[in-house]
Amino acid sequence: MKLTPIKNLIYKNGAKKLLLICSFLCVLCVAVAQPCSTLPTVTVLESDVCQDENINFTFTGTAPFYLDYSFNGTRQTIRVAGMTHTRKATQEGENILIVHGVTDGSNACPCPEDEDGVEIDGIIWAKYNVDAPGTFAATPSAAGMFYQWNSTVGWSAGGPLVSTDGSEWNSDWDGNNAITWEEANNICPDGWRIPTQAELSRLLSYHAGQMITGQGITGHYWGTDCDKIFIPGCRFRYDENGKGVLTNNNQYYASAYWASGRGKPEFWYYNEGGEVLNDVFRVNSALPVRCVKNKKIIPQRDKTYTITVHPKKGTS
Repeated sequence: MKLTPIKNLIYKNGAKKLLLICSFLCVLCVAVAQPCSTLPTVTVLESDVCQDENINFTFTGTAPFYLDYSFNGTRQTIRVAGMTHTRKATQEGENILIVHGVTDGSNACPCPEDEDGVEIDGIIWAKYNVDAPGTFAATPSAAGMFYQWNSTVGWSAGGPLVSTDGSEWNSDWDGNNAITWEEANNICPDGWRIPTQAELSRLLSYHAGQMITGQGITGHYWGTDCDKIFIPGCRFRYDENGKGVLTNNNQYYASAYWASGRGKPEFWYYNEGGEVLNDVFRVNSALPVRCVKNKKIIPQRDKTYTITVHPKKGTS
Protein backbone atom coordinates (compact mmCIF):
# COMPACT_ATOMS: atom_id res chain seq x y z
CA MET A 1 0.00 0.00 0.00
CA LYS A 2 1.40 3.39 -0.97
CA LEU A 3 1.31 5.99 1.77
CA THR A 4 0.80 9.67 1.12
CA PRO A 5 3.10 11.84 3.24
CA ILE A 6 1.36 14.10 5.68
CA LYS A 7 2.72 17.62 5.45
CA ASN A 8 2.99 20.38 8.02
CA LEU A 9 0.01 21.49 10.01
CA ILE A 10 0.20 25.23 10.68
CA TYR A 11 -1.71 26.97 13.43
CA LYS A 12 -3.63 29.98 12.18
CA ASN A 13 -1.91 32.19 14.75
CA GLY A 14 1.40 31.68 12.93
CA ALA A 15 2.86 29.74 15.84
CA LYS A 16 4.55 26.39 15.55
CA LYS A 17 4.52 23.92 12.72
CA LEU A 18 3.61 20.40 13.73
CA LEU A 19 5.29 17.49 12.03
CA LEU A 20 3.02 14.48 11.58
CA ILE A 21 4.78 11.28 10.57
CA CYS A 22 3.18 8.18 9.07
CA SER A 23 5.29 5.04 9.48
CA PHE A 24 5.67 2.28 6.93
CA LEU A 25 3.77 -0.06 9.25
CA CYS A 26 0.68 2.06 8.60
CA VAL A 27 0.69 3.30 12.17
CA LEU A 28 -0.09 7.00 12.33
CA CYS A 29 2.05 8.69 14.99
CA VAL A 30 0.77 12.15 15.81
CA ALA A 31 2.55 14.54 18.13
CA VAL A 32 0.03 16.91 19.72
CA ALA A 33 1.34 20.43 20.09
CA GLN A 34 -0.28 23.33 21.85
CA PRO A 35 -0.27 26.87 20.45
CA CYS A 36 2.70 28.77 21.80
CA SER A 37 2.19 31.24 24.61
CA THR A 38 2.07 34.96 23.87
CA LEU A 39 4.41 37.07 25.91
CA PRO A 40 2.44 39.04 28.52
CA THR A 41 2.45 42.82 28.92
CA VAL A 42 2.22 45.13 31.93
CA THR A 43 0.62 48.55 32.28
CA VAL A 44 1.08 51.04 35.15
CA LEU A 45 -2.22 52.83 35.73
CA GLU A 46 -1.32 55.87 37.84
CA SER A 47 0.63 58.97 36.88
CA ASP A 48 -0.45 61.05 39.90
CA VAL A 49 -0.99 59.72 43.46
CA CYS A 50 -0.70 60.80 47.08
CA GLN A 51 2.09 59.54 49.32
CA ASP A 52 1.54 56.02 50.68
CA GLU A 53 -1.18 55.31 48.12
CA ASN A 54 -0.83 52.40 45.72
CA ILE A 55 0.65 52.46 42.25
CA ASN A 56 -1.29 49.77 40.37
CA PHE A 57 0.04 47.38 37.73
CA THR A 58 -2.21 45.31 35.44
CA PHE A 59 -1.12 42.39 33.25
CA THR A 60 -2.25 40.59 30.13
CA GLY A 61 -1.63 36.89 29.65
CA THR A 62 -1.83 34.01 32.09
CA ALA A 63 -0.52 34.35 35.64
CA PRO A 64 1.94 33.87 37.22
CA PHE A 65 4.31 36.48 35.75
CA TYR A 66 7.88 37.54 36.35
CA LEU A 67 8.20 41.33 36.36
CA ASP A 68 11.62 42.94 35.85
CA TYR A 69 11.46 46.62 36.81
CA SER A 70 13.32 49.52 38.40
CA PHE A 71 11.79 51.96 40.88
CA ASN A 72 13.75 55.13 41.61
CA GLY A 73 16.99 53.46 40.57
CA THR A 74 16.52 50.12 42.36
CA ARG A 75 16.07 47.18 40.02
CA GLN A 76 14.44 43.88 40.97
CA THR A 77 12.58 40.92 39.50
CA ILE A 78 9.47 39.72 41.32
CA ARG A 79 6.96 36.94 40.80
CA VAL A 80 3.37 38.13 40.44
CA ALA A 81 0.76 35.48 41.21
CA GLY A 82 -2.32 37.28 39.86
CA MET A 83 -3.36 39.75 37.20
CA THR A 84 -2.51 42.82 39.27
CA HIS A 85 0.31 44.13 41.46
CA THR A 86 0.71 47.21 43.66
CA ARG A 87 3.62 49.30 44.84
CA LYS A 88 3.48 51.93 47.62
CA ALA A 89 4.31 55.51 46.64
CA THR A 90 6.56 56.44 49.57
CA GLN A 91 8.74 59.15 48.06
CA GLU A 92 7.35 62.62 47.39
CA GLY A 93 7.99 64.29 44.07
CA GLU A 94 8.76 62.56 40.80
CA ASN A 95 9.04 58.77 40.99
CA ILE A 96 10.56 56.98 38.01
CA LEU A 97 9.32 53.45 37.32
CA ILE A 98 10.91 51.57 34.41
CA VAL A 99 9.44 48.28 33.20
CA HIS A 100 12.31 46.30 31.67
CA GLY A 101 10.29 43.23 30.79
CA VAL A 102 7.62 40.77 31.83
CA THR A 103 7.75 37.05 31.17
CA ASP A 104 5.27 34.24 31.47
CA GLY A 105 5.75 32.35 34.74
CA SER A 106 4.47 29.11 33.22
CA ASN A 107 6.71 26.57 31.52
CA ALA A 108 5.26 27.30 28.08
CA CYS A 109 7.64 28.40 25.36
CA PRO A 110 7.04 31.85 23.88
CA CYS A 111 6.02 32.29 20.27
CA PRO A 112 9.00 32.05 17.91
CA GLU A 113 10.30 35.11 16.09
CA ASP A 114 10.07 33.24 12.78
CA GLU A 115 7.77 30.31 12.00
CA ASP A 116 10.41 28.76 9.72
CA GLY A 117 13.30 29.29 12.12
CA VAL A 118 14.53 28.94 15.69
CA GLU A 119 16.95 31.20 17.53
CA ILE A 120 19.99 29.39 18.92
CA ASP A 121 22.86 31.42 20.36
CA GLY A 122 21.81 34.62 18.64
CA ILE A 123 21.39 33.09 15.15
CA ILE A 124 18.10 32.05 13.53
CA TRP A 125 18.46 28.47 12.24
CA ALA A 126 16.01 27.16 9.66
CA LYS A 127 13.82 24.25 10.74
CA TYR A 128 14.15 22.61 7.31
CA ASN A 129 16.83 21.69 4.80
CA VAL A 130 16.91 23.43 1.43
CA ASP A 131 14.87 21.67 -1.25
CA ALA A 132 14.79 23.18 -4.75
CA PRO A 133 16.72 26.48 -4.89
CA GLY A 134 14.95 29.13 -2.84
CA THR A 135 12.61 26.71 -1.06
CA PHE A 136 12.55 24.64 2.12
CA ALA A 137 11.84 20.91 2.37
CA ALA A 138 8.33 19.91 3.47
CA THR A 139 9.29 18.56 6.91
CA PRO A 140 12.19 18.90 9.38
CA SER A 141 13.20 15.26 8.79
CA ALA A 142 13.25 15.53 4.97
CA ALA A 143 16.65 15.59 3.27
CA GLY A 144 15.65 18.19 0.71
CA MET A 145 18.10 18.32 -2.19
CA PHE A 146 21.90 18.03 -2.30
CA TYR A 147 24.20 20.71 -3.69
CA GLN A 148 27.79 20.83 -4.83
CA TRP A 149 29.59 23.63 -3.01
CA ASN A 150 28.78 27.14 -4.35
CA SER A 151 26.43 25.69 -6.97
CA THR A 152 22.79 26.55 -7.64
CA VAL A 153 21.99 23.12 -9.10
CA GLY A 154 20.08 20.83 -6.76
CA TRP A 155 20.41 17.04 -6.93
CA SER A 156 17.97 14.41 -5.76
CA ALA A 157 18.83 13.13 -2.29
CA GLY A 158 18.06 9.50 -3.14
CA GLY A 159 17.13 7.23 -6.00
CA PRO A 160 18.06 8.13 -9.58
CA LEU A 161 20.41 11.09 -10.02
CA VAL A 162 18.17 13.99 -11.09
CA SER A 163 19.06 17.70 -11.19
CA THR A 164 16.84 20.75 -10.88
CA ASP A 165 17.94 22.15 -14.25
CA GLY A 166 18.22 18.90 -16.20
CA SER A 167 22.03 19.07 -16.37
CA GLU A 168 24.44 16.16 -16.05
CA TRP A 169 26.62 15.58 -13.00
CA ASN A 170 29.82 17.64 -13.18
CA SER A 171 32.61 15.73 -11.46
CA ASP A 172 35.02 18.53 -12.42
CA TRP A 173 33.10 21.22 -10.55
CA ASP A 174 35.66 23.44 -8.80
CA GLY A 175 33.31 25.69 -6.82
CA ASN A 176 33.70 28.46 -9.40
CA ASN A 177 37.16 29.08 -7.89
CA ALA A 178 35.50 30.95 -5.02
CA ILE A 179 36.76 31.10 -1.45
CA THR A 180 33.30 31.73 0.05
CA TRP A 181 29.85 30.73 -1.15
CA GLU A 182 28.95 33.57 -3.53
CA GLU A 183 25.86 35.64 -2.83
CA ALA A 184 24.76 35.28 -6.46
CA ASN A 185 24.64 31.50 -5.91
CA ASN A 186 22.71 31.61 -2.65
CA ILE A 187 20.22 28.71 -2.74
CA CYS A 188 18.47 29.63 0.53
CA PRO A 189 14.99 31.23 0.53
CA ASP A 190 14.81 35.02 0.59
CA GLY A 191 16.36 36.44 3.75
CA TRP A 192 18.34 33.27 4.52
CA ARG A 193 21.99 32.40 3.81
CA ILE A 194 24.55 29.59 4.05
CA PRO A 195 25.98 29.36 7.60
CA THR A 196 29.63 30.06 8.30
CA GLN A 197 31.93 27.45 9.77
CA ALA A 198 32.04 29.47 12.99
CA GLU A 199 28.24 29.38 13.25
CA LEU A 200 28.21 25.62 12.70
CA SER A 201 30.90 25.26 15.36
CA ARG A 202 28.89 27.28 17.88
CA LEU A 203 25.88 25.06 17.27
CA LEU A 204 27.88 22.00 18.36
CA SER A 205 27.62 22.96 22.03
CA TYR A 206 23.82 22.78 21.85
CA HIS A 207 23.35 19.06 21.29
CA ALA A 208 19.87 18.16 22.57
CA GLY A 209 19.61 14.45 21.82
CA GLN A 210 19.33 11.86 19.07
CA MET A 211 16.09 10.69 17.48
CA ILE A 212 14.86 8.07 15.05
CA THR A 213 11.63 9.15 13.36
CA GLY A 214 8.73 6.94 12.37
CA GLN A 215 10.27 6.71 8.92
CA GLY A 216 13.51 5.28 10.29
CA ILE A 217 15.47 8.51 9.82
CA THR A 218 18.25 9.09 12.31
CA GLY A 219 19.04 12.64 13.24
CA HIS A 220 19.90 14.95 16.10
CA TYR A 221 18.22 17.80 17.94
CA TRP A 222 20.20 20.98 18.52
CA GLY A 223 19.26 23.84 20.82
CA THR A 224 17.36 24.11 24.09
CA ASP A 225 14.03 22.78 25.33
CA CYS A 226 12.09 25.68 23.83
CA ASP A 227 14.35 26.55 20.93
CA LYS A 228 15.68 23.55 19.03
CA ILE A 229 15.90 22.15 15.52
CA PHE A 230 16.04 18.63 14.13
CA ILE A 231 18.79 17.91 11.58
CA PRO A 232 18.41 14.59 9.75
CA GLY A 233 21.30 12.29 8.96
CA CYS A 234 20.59 12.25 5.24
CA ARG A 235 24.16 11.60 4.00
CA PHE A 236 25.52 13.02 0.71
CA ARG A 237 26.44 12.12 -2.87
CA TYR A 238 29.92 11.00 -3.91
CA ASP A 239 32.00 13.32 -6.02
CA GLU A 240 33.07 10.89 -8.77
CA ASN A 241 29.74 10.34 -10.49
CA GLY A 242 27.16 11.53 -7.98
CA LYS A 243 25.38 8.18 -7.98
CA GLY A 244 26.69 6.85 -4.68
CA VAL A 245 24.52 8.01 -1.79
CA LEU A 246 25.64 7.05 1.70
CA THR A 247 22.79 5.25 3.42
CA ASN A 248 21.63 4.85 7.01
CA ASN A 249 23.56 1.57 7.10
CA ASN A 250 26.87 3.36 6.72
CA GLN A 251 28.87 2.83 9.89
CA TYR A 252 30.48 6.25 10.15
CA TYR A 253 28.84 9.22 8.52
CA ALA A 254 25.41 10.31 9.59
CA SER A 255 25.48 13.53 7.65
CA ALA A 256 27.51 16.37 6.21
CA TYR A 257 26.28 19.95 5.80
CA TRP A 258 27.92 22.73 3.85
CA ALA A 259 29.29 25.86 5.46
CA SER A 260 29.97 28.99 3.43
CA GLY A 261 33.63 28.00 3.39
CA ARG A 262 36.97 29.68 3.79
CA GLY A 263 39.61 28.76 1.21
CA LYS A 264 38.25 25.23 1.03
CA PRO A 265 34.62 24.37 1.65
CA GLU A 266 34.09 23.20 5.19
CA PHE A 267 31.58 20.65 6.30
CA TRP A 268 30.02 19.41 9.45
CA TYR A 269 29.10 15.84 10.29
CA TYR A 270 28.27 13.56 13.15
CA ASN A 271 28.70 9.81 13.27
CA GLU A 272 26.34 7.12 14.52
CA GLY A 273 27.65 7.56 18.05
CA GLY A 274 26.73 11.23 18.10
CA GLU A 275 30.26 12.64 17.75
CA VAL A 276 30.35 15.95 15.92
CA LEU A 277 33.33 17.15 13.92
CA ASN A 278 34.30 19.98 11.56
CA ASP A 279 36.54 19.41 8.59
CA VAL A 280 36.97 20.15 4.89
CA PHE A 281 35.26 18.38 2.00
CA ARG A 282 35.61 18.13 -1.77
CA VAL A 283 33.66 20.85 -3.58
CA ASN A 284 32.34 18.48 -6.24
CA SER A 285 30.44 16.31 -3.76
CA ALA A 286 26.80 17.19 -3.18
CA LEU A 287 25.66 17.81 0.40
CA PRO A 288 22.48 19.04 2.05
CA VAL A 289 22.22 22.65 3.25
CA ARG A 290 20.67 24.10 6.41
CA CYS A 291 20.26 27.89 6.20
CA VAL A 292 20.56 30.63 8.81
CA LYS A 293 19.73 34.31 9.09
CA ASN A 294 20.69 37.05 11.46
CA LYS A 295 18.44 37.83 14.38
CA LYS A 296 16.40 40.99 14.01
CA ILE A 297 17.62 43.88 16.11
CA ILE A 298 14.82 44.59 18.56
CA PRO A 299 14.66 48.15 19.88
CA GLN A 300 14.96 48.73 23.61
CA ARG A 301 11.69 47.63 25.15
CA ASP A 302 12.07 49.44 28.47
CA LYS A 303 8.99 51.54 29.19
CA THR A 304 9.36 54.47 31.58
CA TYR A 305 6.54 55.82 33.74
CA THR A 306 6.88 59.11 35.62
CA ILE A 307 4.60 59.20 38.66
CA THR A 308 4.10 62.40 40.62
CA VAL A 309 3.66 61.71 44.33
CA HIS A 310 1.96 64.41 46.43
CA PRO A 311 2.16 64.79 50.21
CA LYS A 312 -0.12 62.62 52.31
CA LYS A 313 -3.73 63.64 52.44
CA GLY A 314 -4.41 65.95 55.38
CA THR A 315 -0.84 67.31 55.52
CA SER A 316 0.28 70.74 54.39
